[in-house]
Amino acid sequence: MQQQQTETKRSKILLVDDHPDILDLLSMRLSSVGYETMTAPSGEAAIAQLSVTRPDLVITDLLMDGIDGLDLFDYVHERHPALPVMILTAHGSIP
Repeated sequence: MQQQQTETKRSKILLVDDHPDILDLLSMRLSSVGYETMTAPSGEAAIAQLSVTRPDLVITDLLMDGIDGLDLFDYVHERHPALPVMILTAHGSIP
């Protein structure tokens, strides 16, 4: 009897940040716990990636030049409403 091997699907996460060090750190940490990561250095690059691949989650920086995290969230929500988006920021404020 032939033993069947089952392939475990790893969740894909698209990481979006205009700081390469942050992208590297997030990618390294998430990969080390079993996630498949893709990176984009801008909102524009993330939109280009979303046209060819479908991640299970998008994690984006809030403040970026050009298409920022909120604009990217709006884009994803309009075109892929079931795709979750997590927005991170290192810029805090206490109103």
